[in-house]
Amino acid sequence: MNKRSMRAHLTITFAIIALIPILILGGFQVSQITHITKEAKQNQEQMTYRLADAVDAYISYRQNAVETLAATISASDPPFRTRESLTLKLQSLQETLAGFSGLFVVDANASIKAMNTAANPNLIGLDVSQRDYTERIRATGKTVISPLFRNLEGANQPAVAIAVPIFAANKRMDGFVLAVLDLAPVKSQAIKYEYGTGAYPVIVDQAGRLVYHPNETLTASLADFSHEPVLLDAASRPKGEGTYKLSSSLQAEFITYATIPDIGWTVWVSRSQEAVNAAFYESLQITVMLLVLTLLVTLR
Repeated sequence: MNKRSMRAHLTITFAIIALIPILILGGFQVSQITHITKEAKQNQEQMTYRLADAVDAYISYRQNAVETLAATISASDPPFRTRESLTLKLQSLQETLAGFSGLFVVDANASIKAMNTAANPNLIGLDVSQRDYTERIRATGKTVISPLFRNLEGANQPAVAIAVPIFAANKRMDGFVLAVLDLAPVKSQAIKYEYGTGAYPVIVDQAGRLVYHPNETLTASLADFSHEPVLLDAASRPKGEGTYKLSSSLQAEFITYATIPDIGWTVWVSRSQEAVNAAFYESLQITVMLLVLTLLVTLR
């Protein structure tokens, strides 16, 4: 064996020996990053369910309070259903439980009969017969939680209403209690959790309108997002995950979602696919650089 072939043989041997720990290190790094990526997805999923539970609790707790008030009014005699008496009951609920931007009693003719404050007395007598919640409560005779709407009851801001029927002694519906929810606590709940790098939460009502989105312009627009692929999937599966292309995003995003059955809302947490893969690609780049550097040093 001549010197050149011997040198080439030794070079290859040293290169293989040098590559072994690098390959082990690279494999370890890839395995570790894959594990971290999996943990990040699991954390995103858990935060999605936690946010859904928090939103559900906020709405249901206030729904129960409004239903209790409506039951109290239904059990009272006509002399205790005067505007003054009803106003006191509404004010008592407002003082007892935060989270309402407006409380009203609507009579059988769908006109506002009483409210929790006299700040805007022009609302007394307002006809709400054309409102979505009025039509639905008249049709069902049951509690209604409205989609987002914008009108005088909501101070011209996106709002959600809980409407609970009031009954007369003969079990005939005699109007309803209308509670307009303050959505600020819902938004505060959405941003208080740690979702991970590059992730953000979204809350959508039963009509596909955004209750919360980091882009406030989208939230204020009351735009219809009901045709988003993630919502179409959520309609058939209450919980899930997947990669989706949203109309509000320029890139595909990994989304975990959960529906709130009692109110028909959907909560999802979205992370760009770039953020999902960033750690893996970074590890891969480091591994490749180490391999190339080792080969260069060995072959010199």
